[in-house]
Amino acid sequence: MNYPSISLVTPCYNHADFVGDTIESVIVQGYPKLEYIVINDGSMDESEAVITRYADQLYHWETWTGYRPGPAAAINRGFSFSSGEIMGWLNSDDLL
Repeated sequence: MNYPSISLVTPCYNHADFVGDTIESVIVQGYPKLEYIVINDGSMDESEAVITRYADQLYHWETWTGYRPGPAAAINRGFSFSSGEIMGWLNSDDLL
């Protein structure tokens, strides 16, 4: 079957209590052509430690230092690493 490629970005800011469940909810879908990108947007909690547990299952992840008001910049940064035919984003406290 010819699946379209999907790029999904999750921006994360201080959601250590939730981001692991978010990442798992995406990964368990098992979609064969997924670029899953997580941008830790300057979190000051344990978000980075949680994200790194999934690093080998992510297309790209990074901790972006500094402060930005709102998730738009982190979402756009994530999309800068993507090439999917279909693009979307999922907050770090949501489930797919």
